Amino acid sequence: MTPNVHQVIEDTFRRESGRVIATLIGLVKDFDLAEDVLQDAYGIALERWPTKGIPRNPVAWLTTTARRRAIDRLRRDQTLTQKKLILQSLIELDRQMDRWLGLN
Repeated sequence: MTPNVHQVIEDTFRRESGRVIATLIGLVKDFDLAEDVLQDAYGIALERWPTKGIPRNPVAWLTTTARRRAIDRLRRDQTLTQKKLILQSLIELDRQMDRWLGLN
């Protein structure tokens, strides 16, 4: 008999979420981010496992999925920070050009 996906997820959460969150905190050094991406991973599991099947090692699947989400989020945040710095530089350059041209 195939185990109920929701039951597997619930059991995995109850038994393993503390260990998984600790692993994620160790990787990303951010409790809130670790918690968010683990919740994302559980949401993805709820979407995918009913159709794709329960993975052989649900804990490893959740950990890997959460870790990948954390990496994506950190990269996105880093890119946003870089773009903000570029934008600030362009704004300052625009102000300097306006002053130089006597437009301000």
